Amino acid sequence: MTAPDRAGATPGPVPSNVSAAQPAALAGPAAHLPRGPWRTLAHRAPVLAITVAANAAIQALLVALEPGLALSLLGVVLAVLSAAALLAASVAMWRTAARAPGGSTSSGVGALILRCTAVGAVAALAAVLLPYLVPIVIALGCAVVAAGGFRPSIALAARHPVRLTVLAVVTVIVVVLIEIVALLVGLFVTGWPAAAVTWLAAGSAAAILISHWQSLAARPSPRPRGSELN
Repeated sequence: MTAPDRAGATPGPVPSNVSAAQPAALAGPAAHLPRGPWRTLAHRAPVLAITVAANAAIQALLVALEPGLALSLLGVVLAVLSAAALLAASVAMWRTAARAPGGSTSSGVGALILRCTAVGAVAALAAVLLPYLVPIVIALGCAVVAAGGFRPSIALAARHPVRLTVLAVVTVIVVVLIEIVALLVGLFVTGWPAAAVTWLAAGSAAAILISHWQSLAARPSPRPRGSELN
């Protein structure tokens, strides 16, 4: 062992071809990157699972209490409660994923509620006027909610155009599959059991998608080639 290698010896001078910033870059770029969406799911799985189960239970209970006449006063009240429960579950899942390691915490709860409400209102309007646009509305809405607004979502698309496009397409496909599952479940099961199964499936898919969207929003801009050596 040479003298510089002994414990307590002072390190030798840094070579002139290595910059001061290079050791930090070489130390591990993973330390500067957010954790992946699957780690977010693992970190917040209990809270997300409770949220999904609670929303499914509430939706099933509301279906069980639904009167025969949908336009009755009780029917309207139950519909409002159903929408409120869905909004609360959505906000809770977005907030939970945002607070996990690697999540994007760009806004507060109030702004998150407003964005989720706006996306839900647009999706509900599309369901009435143009049902085929609902999956696209939800995909675009996820980008807006995850980024923290419409303009930040444009910036997010500029930073990660390929990743955002792929995730948006996956979101559309998942929403369509959930709609198909809901139709198939309705053929064999009716009433509150069908609602429970449908909302459990939809909630589980939503938790996975939300974790991916939050992870994408927290992902930094890609570094130009060679920037780590400058």
